[in-house]
Amino acid sequence: MGRRRQRTTRDAVSVLGTISAAGADPELFARIGVAQLPHLANSELTTLSMCDLATGRRRVVGTAGSALFPADIAAFDRHF
Repeated sequence: MGRRRQRTTRDAVSVLGTISAAGADPELFARIGVAQLPHLANSELTTLSMCDLATGRRRVVGTAGSALFPADIAAFDRHF
């Protein structure tokens, strides 16, 4: 296995380990997840949408200091 692949695998295992520390707490899972995912894939904005298909309601958790614009939310909702 090449060095880059070893590093990528090690990074992924580390991120997943950190996220799993949230246990069964969905709120903590969401906050840790959006904080950790940019360590694996660069992004300008990282969010997690928690969708309740039965009610059609959605809640979005994002990284600190980030916000979705109404047009962004509307675009997602059209596809949801």
